Amino acid sequence: MDRTSTSLAGTQMATRAVPGEVAFWCALVALLDGFDTQAIAYVAPVLAEAWRIPAASFGMVFAAGLLGLTVGTLFVGPYADKIGRRPVIIGSTILFGGFALATAYAGSIEQVLVLRFLTGIGLGGAMPNLIALTSEVSSPTARARMVTIMFSGYPLGAVVGGFVSAALIGKFGWQVVFYLGGGLPLLVALGLLLRLPESPSFGAVSQKTIAQEPTSGVVTPPSVSELFRSDHRRTTLLVWLAYFCTLLVVFTMTAWLPTLLKQRGMSVSLSIVTTALLNLGGVMGGALLSASVRRFHPLSLIAASYAAAVFGIIVVAASGGNGQLLMVATFLTGAGLVGSQLLMNGVVTELYPTRIRVTAVGWALGVGRVGTVLGPLIGGFFLSQGWSYLAMVAWMAAPTAVAALAALLLRRQGAAKRERAV
Repeated sequence: MDRTSTSLAGTQMATRAVPGEVAFWCALVALLDGFDTQAIAYVAPVLAEAWRIPAASFGMVFAAGLLGLTVGTLFVGPYADKIGRRPVIIGSTILFGGFALATAYAGSIEQVLVLRFLTGIGLGGAMPNLIALTSEVSSPTARARMVTIMFSGYPLGAVVGGFVSAALIGKFGWQVVFYLGGGLPLLVALGLLLRLPESPSFGAVSQKTIAQEPTSGVVTPPSVSELFRSDHRRTTLLVWLAYFCTLLVVFTMTAWLPTLLKQRGMSVSLSIVTTALLNLGGVMGGALLSASVRRFHPLSLIAASYAAAVFGIIVVAASGGNGQLLMVATFLTGAGLVGSQLLMNGVVTELYPTRIRVTAVGWALGVGRVGTVLGPLIGGFFLSQGWSYLAMVAWMAAPTAVAALAALLLRRQGAAKRERAV
């Protein structure tokens, strides 16, 4: 079958797709993505004790997994702008499921490091395509809301992982986290093969491109340089800044909070549950923000949500021994920080045309992933230098405030473009 007929078949399949069903499958993959991304942070305190290694040494393991996420987001995810969203989502799900399952059999921190890097490549490859596919099967009026709801599966997966880890690690050992985190994606991949369609927008763009290049039949994938054309340059830089700051803080907190709380005397299970509240807050925050976009501009909501996260971080840092206050503040921080990120994913899909949409989302997430790599390394360095709990948490309020400023500037830029158009 030639390229044109393949694209036509994919388009026909996508035309029959129900947006709600597509969002369901994408949300399910996002949930497993969140589960597997966060899994290592939940088992790190247990592994450090079992293998008798310093907790700070897991900074490199966290960074390796997040570096894999960056590679997958930047180089695997955007490949979907050439071959389609569907095959990249399915292939990425199989990839991260397989290597997550292999992690259950690791016998040293070096093996865990390598396997987390490889798992991360699959996790990163799926993310931008889940966003793009959901966006492209949704109506323009529901696009931001559908993407926000769908990608709420990601922090929900981290929440599920936290409660599952707290309940099962003590009974069955740390390996059970990776048995679930690896086996479930492989099962879901079978469902994706049967039910997940291709994007109708991608099919239409592919046919148009092929028609314009009849001699070669080769579709030229978009270049990242297209994100820096005069009409996209400032938008791209502000989006990248917001993603970098947000993901730096989110992954620093989720990576190190279980260890920090355990060092303060909290039990492993309670420290895991407290960290899970960050992502549970994100799910709730994302739902609230998605319901509010009908009345308020999404970027204004995002900026206000970041401001709430700044307040939450300060309270988490200053909570002292008050466990209840710590849990409430962690939940509030997640609602503001993760909720903002969820809505930003939906907003970004509307800032770029279909041809470069996955490239735009992928590179935004990829630049954010640089923050996810640096954050845990910075946290590990601060921990090795003997920083207090207050200092380890409080510094993260600064990049969160910068993300709020970036959202406000994007809002202002959008208003200026509309005025010029008039």
